[in-house]
Amino acid sequence: MFKNYLKVGLRNLWNHKFFSFINIFGLALGMACCLLILVHVRNELTYDQHFDRSEDIYRLAMNADIQGEAIQYPLVGYPWADFLSQEVPQVERAVRFFTPQSANFRIGEQRFEEKKFAFADSSLFDVFSLPLLSGDPAEALVAPNSIILSRSIAEAYFGSPDALGKIMKLDFNGQEIDLQVTGVYEDIPRGTHFHFGSIASMATMVNQFGEDNPFLNNPGVNATYTYLVTEQPEMVEQQLGVLYESKTPEANRQFFRGSFLQPLEDIHLGSNLIAEIEPNGNATYVYIFIFVAVLTLLIACINFINLSTARSTNRSKEVGLRKTVGALRGHLVGQFLGEAIIISLIALSLAILIAELSSGWISRTTGIWLDIHYIQDAFVIGLLLLITLAVGLGAGLYPAFFLSRFQPVQVLRGPVKGGKKGGNLRKSLVVFQFIISTGLIIGSGVLLRQLDYIQGMDMGFDREWRVVMPVQVNPPPKRVQMVERLKREFDAYPGIVNTSASFTVPGQARNLTQVVVDGQSREEPYMPVTLGIDYNYVETMGLRIKEGRPFSTEYAADSFETVLVNEALLRELQIEDPLGKILIYPANPGFGQQEEDRVRIIGVYEDMHFEPVYREIHPMILRIIPQQYNNLFVHISPENKDQTLAYMESSWNDIVAEKPFSYRFLDEELSEIYASEHELGSLVNIFTLVAVFIACLGLFGLSAFTTQQRRKEISIRKVLGASSRDIMFLLTREFLVLVAIAIIPGALLAWYVTEVYWLETFAYKTTLGIGIFLLAGGLSLLIAFLTVSFLSFRAANANPVDALHRE
Repeated sequence: MFKNYLKVGLRNLWNHKFFSFINIFGLALGMACCLLILVHVRNELTYDQHFDRSEDIYRLAMNADIQGEAIQYPLVGYPWADFLSQEVPQVERAVRFFTPQSANFRIGEQRFEEKKFAFADSSLFDVFSLPLLSGDPAEALVAPNSIILSRSIAEAYFGSPDALGKIMKLDFNGQEIDLQVTGVYEDIPRGTHFHFGSIASMATMVNQFGEDNPFLNNPGVNATYTYLVTEQPEMVEQQLGVLYESKTPEANRQFFRGSFLQPLEDIHLGSNLIAEIEPNGNATYVYIFIFVAVLTLLIACINFINLSTARSTNRSKEVGLRKTVGALRGHLVGQFLGEAIIISLIALSLAILIAELSSGWISRTTGIWLDIHYIQDAFVIGLLLLITLAVGLGAGLYPAFFLSRFQPVQVLRGPVKGGKKGGNLRKSLVVFQFIISTGLIIGSGVLLRQLDYIQGMDMGFDREWRVVMPVQVNPPPKRVQMVERLKREFDAYPGIVNTSASFTVPGQARNLTQVVVDGQSREEPYMPVTLGIDYNYVETMGLRIKEGRPFSTEYAADSFETVLVNEALLRELQIEDPLGKILIYPANPGFGQQEEDRVRIIGVYEDMHFEPVYREIHPMILRIIPQQYNNLFVHISPENKDQTLAYMESSWNDIVAEKPFSYRFLDEELSEIYASEHELGSLVNIFTLVAVFIACLGLFGLSAFTTQQRRKEISIRKVLGASSRDIMFLLTREFLVLVAIAIIPGALLAWYVTEVYWLETFAYKTTLGIGIFLLAGGLSLLIAFLTVSFLSFRAANANPVDALHRE
């Protein structure tokens, strides 16, 4: 029986190649989209789960309260790992990471800059199961001046992963120290929230800083990323409160309000704290991806249902004859479901081919990690089977019951018409398809609009043609001399407009400091950001001065006792007539401020978005602090860009011996902050186009079938004098009305998801005018019209004799 059903099903597919192609290709596209999206979703949901006991690993984070603003940091004081390991029995082990902005290595005469560098405790391998290719995990990070490398870094530095025992020099804390390679580990998998290429022993850092350094002794300073292993996180958090009260200095407790634990497996999608190790994902975007995957597959299934029920009259005689010779309805349902599953299996083969051919391109286009293993990965195998079964049953169930209901007497009397009920169902499904399609079009438009808004919004500074060069060379006096020499060289070159230095780059972590206004209460100091800069920062970054003047070398006091403030600080501190006002940095040993420091406001600059647009603009102070020069900003002219960069590299190599030349453009640096949004926008846009194409494919097939069924009617109308335009209007009107009905609910759906659910995550967002909804509605109508007009045009211009010659 099964063999007979298979032969009948395949024969039916072969005899109706056009409709079979539309069904199979539409299902294949939907299945490929669903497969690709769900593999990406799986990758997002399983971050860090490859570590042994990942469910028992937690990161310690810190709560802070800055003038009523709740802030959370993933960094805690250096001593906390020792407190937890020694005084909390439920903590089995703990490890710290200290992450400088970069590390400068020298091997022989070759220099390397490593941006993914950290110091870590010797307990690293007790917490994280990093596989070592060589070396002893129990000893690799115990001794001072030891370092372990990832496979790719070892190959880059030494030509092969066989680097055990090799010596490399590290420029750290003002001197060059020898490090011995004590281990090589496999590259950290992509699905991890940190990716260190080299890790030196924490004992190396302690030796260089000195054990009495306040940085290593103050629990209230944001210093290290601290992880611990425990099976009783609730009890550990109870102990954290007790330790906080007993260990944290009073000066720090004024702002830092305690610690909490973050499950390791929740960090990637559930943590967006200040100063994350790497940009994390967004759980909301994962839900959106799942939503798009389901909707795309649903549109493909609707195509199958519509075409199957529309063509029911063609198979009514088959059903009637089978029932006449004794076939039961259950047998017929099984046959039609079997045919649907056969189509689903054929579509699956094509879907795998489409996914395989497109995954690399999608990864390159969107930056999304899509690595599909069809045989080795049980998840992918199960997903393929689930999708196939879901599509086969979901798309075939209704047509199977619909087709099997025909009665032999009714069929054998004459042709069976689809009926009003079936026609209404098909219309409803078409409307539903275009509700989804219109909603996806609007949603994609909103995504693009918000990303364009972020890229084009007035940030309060100029980001075009600004080159950022890290200059972390120690000790600070040597760094200042180096920066000044580079600035003199660069300023003399005609392709360079301006140069300046600063502590950090827009979008990176805050440097909060305590400040009070002279004459106001000192009981509750404010915590604005203080950014160390040099004299030309305002001109180089294109800041706009609202009151007063910028820094100038003509005023000796500018080097130590004057500041510029932003408008947000005036609002927060309620300062009127700010020029000449005195701000005081109180003495606070807990924050490294040994003596009171008084500065005078000489200018107010327009608010700039120094932080991502998820957050409100924070009060900010600009101050000349040479020892904080970590980055050099160079405003270059667009003309002869390559020659200018080549000159900068040549000047760098002549002046700087400690580190290789490296640079990035500021706009590229800022774009990385919104990597998740770009991934979301790219992926949703791609699959929106696919979903709309699948809907149009179904509409095309339905239109083709309808036109075929009405050939005689069309011919008679033409014989009676109907024009081609009248015929086209007749054939397209029904479909366009259905699409028009879908526009309003589709627009409402898109508005709810984007405005209420997504845009609210941004402190600064675009506005949704009616134009985007009108444009999307018009685009849906245009797409539908173009889809059906081709067939309508052919039918309207066909010779009536071709359809009537048999009558």
